[in-house]
Amino acid sequence: MPLHWSTNTMLTVSGPHLVFGGQGAANATSSLTTWEFANNKYTTNASVLSQVVVAQPADADGNVKVLVGGQGYLFDVSFKATSPKYTWEKLENNAGGTVPTAPYDGIYSSKANQYFLIDGTDTMMVANGEKGSKNFKKLSVHDEKIIGIGMNDEYIVVGTDANKLYKTNNVTITEETIWTEIPVMEGMTPADEPIKNIEFLDDGSFVALGTTQIYKGSVEGGYKNINEVVETPTATPTATDAPVVTATPTATPVATPTTAPVATPTTSPTTKPDVTSEPTVTPDVTQTPEEPSEPGIPLPDGWHIIDVAHNDNTIVVMAKNAVKLNDEDDNPVANSENTCVKLYYSNDGGNSWRECETKPLSSGAQISANKLSQQQLVWWENKNLFVVHGGGKTFTSSDGNEWDENANINWTENTYLSVSDEYLILSGGSAMDTAFAAQTSLTAKEYGTTKKALINSPYKTSAVAVKPKDANGDIYAFALGAGYAFYYKARTPIATATWEKVDQNSSGIPISVYDMIYANGADQFFAVTNNGKLFVTASAGGYKEYEIKQGATVTGVNASDDYIIIGMSDGSFYKTANVPVTADTVWTEIPAITGATSASEPIKNIEFIDDKSFIAFGITQTYKGNTNGYKNIKDDVELPEDPTPSPTPTTKPTDEPTVTDTPTTTDEPTTTDVPVPGGYSIKFDDKTYKAIVNAPNGTYAIIFAAYDAEGKLVSVNLEQKEVSKPDTSVFPTSFTTEGAASGKVMLWNSIDGMVPLASDIIPFG
Repeated sequence: MPLHWSTNTMLTVSGPHLVFGGQGAANATSSLTTWEFANNKYTTNASVLSQVVVAQPADADGNVKVLVGGQGYLFDVSFKATSPKYTWEKLENNAGGTVPTAPYDGIYSSKANQYFLIDGTDTMMVANGEKGSKNFKKLSVHDEKIIGIGMNDEYIVVGTDANKLYKTNNVTITEETIWTEIPVMEGMTPADEPIKNIEFLDDGSFVALGTTQIYKGSVEGGYKNINEVVETPTATPTATDAPVVTATPTATPVATPTTAPVATPTTSPTTKPDVTSEPTVTPDVTQTPEEPSEPGIPLPDGWHIIDVAHNDNTIVVMAKNAVKLNDEDDNPVANSENTCVKLYYSNDGGNSWRECETKPLSSGAQISANKLSQQQLVWWENKNLFVVHGGGKTFTSSDGNEWDENANINWTENTYLSVSDEYLILSGGSAMDTAFAAQTSLTAKEYGTTKKALINSPYKTSAVAVKPKDANGDIYAFALGAGYAFYYKARTPIATATWEKVDQNSSGIPISVYDMIYANGADQFFAVTNNGKLFVTASAGGYKEYEIKQGATVTGVNASDDYIIIGMSDGSFYKTANVPVTADTVWTEIPAITGATSASEPIKNIEFIDDKSFIAFGITQTYKGNTNGYKNIKDDVELPEDPTPSPTPTTKPTDEPTVTDTPTTTDEPTTTDVPVPGGYSIKFDDKTYKAIVNAPNGTYAIIFAAYDAEGKLVSVNLEQKEVSKPDTSVFPTSFTTEGAASGKVMLWNSIDGMVPLASDIIPFG
């Protein structure tokens, strides 16, 4: 009770004094038995809260200088322990202008005679120790956001939102001060989260806290995750040794006993070994969440599906409730746009669901400004990660259950996501800062400087779609705004200088779009508008609006290699072949199968599980189907077998649409290309820069090679691909035709065996 003051209190120490800041005031005490706050309080600015307090050691006269920071104000004050109460003196104060509005940490360096205040921006405030409120500068460290700071007698160390630690000597800090990065220890995993708290243990060693992990290190030797074990050479046992490796541990060892693996017990062999924690950035394999003991449940009633993504094991949905929930007890209150957003995952094909353990989009989290946007959750296959965006923050998950914020991919609240190979493409920004951004790294912020292309438009974008890389290494990014379309390309690897505007248009463009895809077979972009229109184009110009069914509007769209499927406002599904769509394209309805309940709500999200099977979401219900039929996931009936032939515009089954204005059959693979059992074929499709492979089920090596006029190899790209269906598409990921006169694509049995099975010419020019 003697130390009890207010609910908004910050603490620091100066000699025998415990110094407080809070409630627009400063205070101090040296007693653990007497309540002294009534006598020792000094009011700084009663109208706002104090947010940070930093105290110096007492000077020769016993005076303790204190810097108190609040919401846009700073006070230099000092106190002296006198009887019957501390005497306070205001030395200086400052408000407004460049004064930090939200500082949350601060320290004082006696050697430098400087205060350091942190507010999470690109700079930290460095203030003179005499009268810091009037005499301060804002200094940066490698242009990264400084979010943590620690200090001992020899060093000052800062942590940044780029997941890095920097050090410098504990001397007066200026603009010329050199900050050196503290590296991760050899063989250890670099930090993948911002470093916010740094505490020195002695003159050289420190412990640092990220968002979820703890790191330990020294300014000279580097740092490591505290859960990781530094591997040391195994000494040869002698007669006096009691080698750990000969004992029988209770846990199954993960390496041979002659090595010192990460999972080796750190104490005695009878204890459970310390297993290296899995990094949350780039896992080697796609993970599946561990099954909880309780069974999964259907998606809760009253939750509306916004977006969906899946990998081979897991489906993740973003959902929002129809009404706002009370933050404390989840009771519904008033309806509001600022609704609660949650993520659910399923690893049994959508039959049952569980709420994710970590909840990145908590109650009240803002999703993108266009509340219907279906471009906020994606599976980034190249990184084996789910990515979700909301409220200006981006979270990633390797298993769809446990999520971590990645500040390196945070951009703005109005952000839309798309993926192209190794690139995560973002579009959005403020009204005067609309842009494309490209990100490949999970440990460094790239798009803020090197990979951002401004779109000079007064309109925010509301959807983005990206083509895969072509043979030249180019990707094409397409964005739609409020009546504007923007078409840009970038040569990989992407940098600012490589972004090039190909086209833009403001004629006949939809005003508000909530979903857009690129269909590779059609080589067209498909956009769904808020008023239920389907717009189709191959570039920024030439947008065409199509009606699929009289009396119903379009609410969802997606494409596989073979099909384009449309969801309608009345709950119906329509399909056509994935070839260029024109006014003459015929769309065929996919019926509910016998014994299943027909959908009667808008179908907004369609996610292909393979080339012909899909899972789809209405407003509140889940459906599973293929191009032969669909059912409500609750229906106790079996889906029909997937159709085996790939659709073609000229050799169609009787229920398949007739498509006109399409490439001739010689430009597209047909079902006649399917080899007899045991046969192999490969064909290069010059229109889409892909190889089309037919072979018995298995994993194969596909080699793209380009040669100059003299027959010398100028470019080669090796891809591994699992073939499990006819006409499997294989795209080269790093293949260039520059300087090439001829080319060949080859099918080999494997990377190891390299037995040639089939080949085809790549036509150049």
